[in-house]
Amino acid sequence: MRMLNIYPDSYIVNSNPREISIISHGLRGMVIIDRKLLNPPRFYQYLSRWMPLRDISCVRIIACESANNVSNKTYWNIGNKSFGEALSSIMRNAVIECYLDTVRSECDPELLWPVYQTLGLQGTEKIIQHLFTNGVFNDPNNQPVIYVNGRQQSQRP
Repeated sequence: MRMLNIYPDSYIVNSNPREISIISHGLRGMVIIDRKLLNPPRFYQYLSRWMPLRDISCVRIIACESANNVSNKTYWNIGNKSFGEALSSIMRNAVIECYLDTVRSECDPELLWPVYQTLGLQGTEKIIQHLFTNGVFNDPNNQPVIYVNGRQQSQRP
């Protein structure tokens, strides 16, 4: 697992060269990264800060309500889709994994930020690799909702 970036409220890792995981707080229709509310189109622009977009085949969004549909059809201009569904409409052919309702990561972003401030990116990465050999989110009771090309899938392709 490689640490790509850390913010006070979120962090970004990749466990293989074509997959990126974002661990952040979320509300219906948005995620919070670096104290900014990001809708799916704006989030898509942010992805290129961490990896070239052409290299990404899977985005794991470990954030609350990232798979919950938005009830107000004009909210963020994504209709009544979930954050993950709207993002998958933008990121053609990429797998988008997201979660319903409350999500609890094994490593909360607010706990990781002071470690980063003390040890830097590489030091934090070493701690994460040591503590979380199976990844930062492996909750058997909370299965991901998977989208590809704007459509929900029954399993990861």
